[in-house]
Amino acid sequence: MTATIRPETYPANTWTEAQLSDLELAQDLIDTAFSIATRRIYDERAKREPDSVLLSELQRVRMQCEHDRGFLRWHMRDAVAMKVFITKYTETVNRQRWAN
Repeated sequence: MTATIRPETYPANTWTEAQLSDLELAQDLIDTAFSIATRRIYDERAKREPDSVLLSELQRVRMQCEHDRGFLRWHMRDAVAMKVFITKYTETVNRQRWAN
């Protein structure tokens, strides 16, 4: 899920390729982390005895993803914020992928 950048709000000539690339990467990483956490919640709930601690942690990850999606839209032009999001969610996605 990517945010639509309305041309009337931000003229095309004000966005660099690097800015657009970083924004898209950050959005994709947040969405991937959300998807992985959702899948792990589904899998954990399907078990005979689900781990309530793990479920609450995964719910926390999903809530953080939702929060950061909105936060990302406020900081679309901030290159430092984009790098922070990219670094944070690259680590989150890698950690979640290998947690299974």
